[in-house]
Amino acid sequence: MNNNLWTDPVAAPLLNAWAVFLAYIPRLLGAAIILLVGWFIASLVAKLFERLFLLLKTDSFLSRAHYTLHGTAVPPSRVLAKIIFWLLIVMFLIAAADAVGLPALSEFLRQVVSYIPNVFVAALILFISFELAGVVRGIIEGSLARGDKNAARISGTVAW
Repeated sequence: MNNNLWTDPVAAPLLNAWAVFLAYIPRLLGAAIILLVGWFIASLVAKLFERLFLLLKTDSFLSRAHYTLHGTAVPPSRVLAKIIFWLLIVMFLIAAADAVGLPALSEFLRQVVSYIPNVFVAALILFISFELAGVVRGIIEGSLARGDKNAARISGTVAW
């Protein structure tokens, strides 16, 4: 009597799944190494950019921007450095997704990265518009300052 008749249909798929899992481990290790190296490089580059932003005095240039984290003020140079850090992490996530063999995740992250320049342009346009609005407000308040101060302030605020 053959005892393997009932074990073969059960054992074969399990052995096949185990073999696929074992073949997948090197990809997972490769992706983990890519992410660890990426985290190290992103941290290093972010620290370098934070120092560069401090040398360029971006904190004083962006002094009107108030960033808080848990009630604590965060300098704009650190915020910009964190943005660069996470952009680099996303780039390394793309490489890790490719290494693991997840093309859908990789393509999604590529689309996110390709959309980021649009966000920066929109932020730049917003920043320039706020600065121009401040200039127009100052011109209106200055030109109406000889008369009623409250009317000048209200007119400047409305123009802003």
